[in-house]
Amino acid sequence: NIYISAHKDQLTSAIVVAAVIMIISLIEMYLILRSSFLSRIKEVGTLRAIGLKKGDIYGMFTGEILVISLITAVPGIAIMYLAISGLVRTTYYLEGVYIGPFFDDDLIFYDNNMEGFLVKYRNKRLYAEFGLDWMGKLGTEAEPLRRERFQALCTGLWNFAGDFNLGWAGSFYHFATSPTLPEVVDNHMFNPWVEWNPSGYFDELKLGAGVLLTYQCDRIDNMNLKTPMGFYSQQLIGKWHFFIDNHFYYGDDLMPFFSTSHFGAPYGEELYRGDLGFHTLRDHASWADYLTLRYEPRLTKWLNLELFLTFHFGEPAEQLGCPVFRGWQQAIALHFNLDEIRDEFRKQKPERHYRYGIDL
Repeated sequence: NIYISAHKDQLTSAIVVAAVIMIISLIEMYLILRSSFLSRIKEVGTLRAIGLKKGDIYGMFTGEILVISLITAVPGIAIMYLAISGLVRTTYYLEGVYIGPFFDDDLIFYDNNMEGFLVKYRNKRLYAEFGLDWMGKLGTEAEPLRRERFQALCTGLWNFAGDFNLGWAGSFYHFATSPTLPEVVDNHMFNPWVEWNPSGYFDELKLGAGVLLTYQCDRIDNMNLKTPMGFYSQQLIGKWHFFIDNHFYYGDDLMPFFSTSHFGAPYGEELYRGDLGFHTLRDHASWADYLTLRYEPRLTKWLNLELFLTFHFGEPAEQLGCPVFRGWQQAIALHFNLDEIRDEFRKQKPERHYRYGIDL
């Protein structure tokens, strides 16, 4: 099997490289610790001479190691996390609305980097953005499974009349070949919707409805073309820091090629970057629903708390043949607004007047 053989070679190479790096790191750590200890032999002798026990000296050295490791490791881990996960976060810079079939929450959290460009336009009644995310070029002999992949994204919201908005989101996803996997699949989506977002008694109220249209073509399978589509709606209501947010879908299976495999490598989550809950039953139209209960108390001017309860409903995972989560989950988040602290500090500082560069 080409896929399994290439995967084993890639895994073996990764294990060998990791083992070599680990051995070199251990040798360096040993030499550094040995040198540090030898330089403090006189100090240890003095401590023993004044009556300190071996256990006390071990405790002193252990404490130093823990403190130094903590001080150096935490910033190092944070810097490496930013370097690996990407300094440009998709969730921060993409301001438009991309619903579950476009991006899965796990994908946004674990793979939140965007390599490409992003253009935005905004006026009083219109917001639009267009971006290109280049996710990988054609692999080499060392990486025979890496496919050429890129995704073009576009979304916008137009306030065309009073409290009514017209929105759209589109994705052009090109899923191409690798040195050992010659398949090419097109997976394109378009989601137009209309929403009513009035201002008044509620802190937030939004009712929206739209459709999901897709064009998916497996070129290696005699140009196997599929155009699954469905209905999508959102209901959001909030008052007194409590919000109810519901997303409902009814329609075709939006991931018809999820389990397709021509050379032993299923397309799976590489082809479909959206929530697996939209991988519904294939033989007939089905449904999926996501209900979130959210409480957002403001603890201070600069600190907000968020409590989430999310319920996942839909066809059982056993019938779908993929790991779809059905049930409920909890989450808690703290948001620190450092701008509020900075503004308060500025208000407390006395006003200073300058004239000709002299402090009066």
